[in-house]
Order: sequence, then structure tokens, then C-alpha cells
Amino acid sequence: MEMRGVYVSFGPGREVLDNVSFKVGKGLFTCLCGPSGSGKSTIINILAGYMHLDIGECLMDGKAVVGPGKDRLVVFQETALLPWKTLWENTIYGPMVQGKDLMEIADNAEYLINLVGLTGFEDRYPNQLSGGMQRRAELIRALINEPKVLLMDEPFRGLDAMTREIMQEHITKIFEETGVSILFITAELEEAIFLGDKVYFLTARPGRIKKEMDIDLPRPRKFDHLASQKFLDLQREAIKTIYEESQKAFSVLLKGEQRG
Repeated sequence: MEMRGVYVSFGPGREVLDNVSFKVGKGLFTCLCGPSGSGKSTIINILAGYMHLDIGECLMDGKAVVGPGKDRLVVFQETALLPWKTLWENTIYGPMVQGKDLMEIADNAEYLINLVGLTGFEDRYPNQLSGGMQRRAELIRALINEPKVLLMDEPFRGLDAMTREIMQEHITKIFEETGVSILFITAELEEAIFLGDKVYFLTARPGRIKKEMDIDLPRPRKFDHLASQKFLDLQREAIKTIYEESQKAFSVLLKGEQRG
């Protein structure tokens, strides 16, 4: 996927994105990192086909994105599992709606459920699963539809630190085993560096691409990489890149609260 010169405004003085251009490479884990209000979720909505552009282009395989498509699926911050369906029923729901035969999708469903460590929970309903389990169920519900690009909008936001690390471990395993192209939105620098092959950093609003960073940590990714000198060097570079923008975003927020 690719964005070229994208500009979005919600009205006079309310510019959200300004001349944003970047690529989601095939078979790569791409992260987009920026302070609150920098337009990260707006970018996801544009890529997913939920929003139209004011200026610029959004392309999928070289063709303009004009609406939602099964080649791009979104995993949002909040889970959207159907509460009246079991984990198994939620997993196969998409392909069944598309008219695929159950025998065709059962093996893939079993593979994905096992991949994220949910074997044995197939008959559980969402309210019988922990928060981390629900997030994993969201992942496999998207992946079973075999999208070309998986768009993830801060999917681990709000999880406690330990559960978040477990989810990072699962998403890297999924990526490394399936090879699906991923765009992962996050405000967490450490998360972006640990997960990504490439990280784009956004400025404070209006969002612009401030820097592109290649992450040359080896795969498979392991948490002991966080203690490596290479990781610490990348983290230091990322902090220098984003600190000023975070200060700007905080100042804007503070001014808004004072006016309120």
C-alpha cells in the first residue's frame, strides 16, 4: 500500500494530515508512530477505505482505494467479537458469510487458533476469555480472511504491561509464520522498534512524516533483543526524533484545556 501527498482537514484551522507519503512494503512489518493527535487513526481509516481524501492518493497494488475491501482488514483498539458466538464461530464467521465451505476453512481455523495459543478455548464465548485472549481472537478472525494487508490501530492499548508483551510476542510469531504485510499504529516507541522492520515517525498535528527508520534487528524477534546495544541505539534515535513532537502535542492539549 502507498500514500502519496495526502492532505486532510476537518475545517479551517483543523488540518490533520499535511503532505503525508509512505509505503507499506509487501511482506514487511511497518509501524507508524506519533504523538496523540498526529493523525494516526485518520491514516488507518483512509487506508481501510472508510474516509475520502481532500488531496493526494491512497493506493493498493497501484490502484486507488475508493472504499473498504477484503484485501485490507482492520484490527481496532476495542474488540468487536460477536458476544453470542463462540471463539470457533467468531473465527469462521467471515469466510462463512463469503459463502466458503466449512471443510475448506476448518483446517486454517484450527491452525490459526493453535498459532495464537487458544487451542482448547474454541467453545468459549468472548466474556469467558481474558482481555489478551480476546485480542488474539480478533487477530485470527481477521487473518482467516487472508487479507493482503493487516491494519492495526493501537490494538494493545489499555492492556497491562505483561499482557501487552505477550501480545507483542504473538503478533511477531503470526507475522513471521504467515508473512502477512502489517501496518501497526502505536504511540509506544519501544513497541514500534521491537515489532517493526520499518518505522515512520509522525510530527504533531498536522501530521507529517518526520523520519523513516529501518529496523535491522534479527528475526525471529525475542525479548532479549530489548537489552541489546543495537536496540538501545535505535530507541535513543527514536526518542530524539519524537520528543520534540510530543512536547508540541502536549502544549496544544494544555492550551485547549486552559481555554476550556
